[in-house]
Amino acid sequence: MSGVREGTTIALKRGGARPALGAILRVLNASASPQKYRLRKGSCRIGAGRGADLVIDDPAVSRDHAELTLVPEGVAVEDLGSTNGTFYLGQKVQRVILGLGSRISLGRVEIAIDPDRAVVEKLSPGELTSYGELVGVSPAMRQLFAVLVRLEGTLANLLLEGESGTGKELLARAVHQHSAVSAGPFVAVNCGAMDRNLARSELFGHKKGSFTGALESQPGAFG
Repeated sequence: MSGVREGTTIALKRGGARPALGAILRVLNASASPQKYRLRKGSCRIGAGRGADLVIDDPAVSRDHAELTLVPEGVAVEDLGSTNGTFYLGQKVQRVILGLGSRISLGRVEIAIDPDRAVVEKLSPGELTSYGELVGVSPAMRQLFAVLVRLEGTLANLLLEGESGTGKELLARAVHQHSAVSAGPFVAVNCGAMDRNLARSELFGHKKGSFTGALESQPGAFG
């Protein structure tokens, strides 16, 4: 296993190929060596055999079960002809690219694929002084822009936090504009103004007559 040395920083400019984000692989319900594996480049072979990078002690795991490889979008998961299969969301997969934050199952063993936060936290302020409609020249803003550029092209979920009026929606729109799904719609939902009892309908839509007051069928935000 190799990666960025502790204590180093990465300065990122716009343009050129984005390096893959690092991932932390955690075995959740079985004994493993190591229990947590930091994947910062290349691939990680998972299995019960001693030659695996991540060795899992469970009879449901094959000697060479699966290989996980860092890609710009997240992590490519490939089953290596295992006996009990590799599963994502209950579906058996042969090869699939997953975003960071996903979970897979090797037989009955569950593995979390988490983002390696240290990779992003070590980014130094870049040269960008704007991102989308946001403009800022302070080190804090330039570091924020560097982080967002680093996330472009990935399938990672992103949570933006901050006080009201700090520009979270502007940031969200800018992230969408520079993402791999920018051709699709950007849908803003004000959850604070949403009736709790109608949240499912607002998000996922409903059919006419499905509840009292549903006079017409309506697509939801995710529809």
